[in-house]
Amino acid sequence: MKQRLQFIDGLRGLAVLLTVLCHTWLYGGMYQAGPSIGGVILSYWFATFTVGVNLFMVISGFCLTLPLVQPAGWADLNIRDFFRRRILRIVPPYYAAIAFFVLLDLLMPPFYARFAPSHNTSFYLPGLLSVGGHLLFSYNLISTFVPNTPSIDGSFWSIELEAQFYLLLPLLILIARRFGALKMVGGVLAVTLLWRTAMWYLVAPTANGPLENFVFTFAPARLFEFALGILAAIIFVRYQQRINPLLTLSLAALTLWIGVYYFYIKQGHYYPLTDMVVGLGFFLLLLSASVPGVAQRLFTWRPLAGVGLISYSVYLIHEPLVKELYTWFPARQGWDAFITYSVVFTLLMVLVGYVFYRLVERPAIEWGKKLLHRPPAPIVVGAAGELPATP
Repeated sequence: MKQRLQFIDGLRGLAVLLTVLCHTWLYGGMYQAGPSIGGVILSYWFATFTVGVNLFMVISGFCLTLPLVQPAGWADLNIRDFFRRRILRIVPPYYAAIAFFVLLDLLMPPFYARFAPSHNTSFYLPGLLSVGGHLLFSYNLISTFVPNTPSIDGSFWSIELEAQFYLLLPLLILIARRFGALKMVGGVLAVTLLWRTAMWYLVAPTANGPLENFVFTFAPARLFEFALGILAAIIFVRYQQRINPLLTLSLAALTLWIGVYYFYIKQGHYYPLTDMVVGLGFFLLLLSASVPGVAQRLFTWRPLAGVGLISYSVYLIHEPLVKELYTWFPARQGWDAFITYSVVFTLLMVLVGYVFYRLVERPAIEWGKKLLHRPPAPIVVGAAGELPATP
């Protein structure tokens, strides 16, 4: 009988809601609303909600590793089968989203020109370079050296990063099997810290935006978060009885506060320790949610877990639609902006994501299963089997 770990869906729901809220605030003109917390206006905290992607990375490492971990050893990793499953699971909805936005980019400008000539749309005719870059998972690299190459969907950068994680997973598992998980994580910590520190001092001072995006969203810069997810899967399988839910939740709250406030807000998103500390906080949060306690009750809450179920679809389609919605309701401020952009737009994105899930993602899942000609893994952990590991 298959077992579903619903707390993973809840964590994924949190991650995608944070991401959408960040973009509703960003494209809503970075509006001001609410009192100050820690010297920062309440709505400005939405800028830090980009850490939802950090949570996705930890979840990804956890879900991809869990089927391989046994109480006293490791299951064999069939690399060919692994990549077949990942391609069939991630690529069809991703390509469908690309096709959807290319179609809108082609149709909406002439539509507005005829029926609403005074309206400025966020859709534009796509270039072959940008379309090809997304299709080949190479847009991040292209945009570094051709800075004026527009993206079809700004959120697609993390899909490319996820593909890099897939390529590195067999190597990380091999190292963990031969030398131990802690040594693997320690080695990744050293690589990530050295990479991010070098980029901080060598690249960041040049203020080259495209180059910054490339070096800080490339696998070496973010691999520590993914490795923490691998470690979480090992702890969950082999040492679950030793996890103290209250202690890990308290440590998670403290670590996330330090990572978000003292590093993200005070030092900046690209500061070497920012993403690493935030990733550590989400690692602790995942461990706390994996055992009965306050965190598990929160993340198995059905509405939140339901959002997690469709999180890949929401993530794929939300950002261009949020940008377009903003063109119809510009220049709002205060609580009016909060209700319009961050509440209404987020709910709309969840609704549209659900439609995309039912029309595209879910049929793609069934098609992929038939193509594989084999039953799914005995444990379906949100992203590991029927659901994507991470946007």
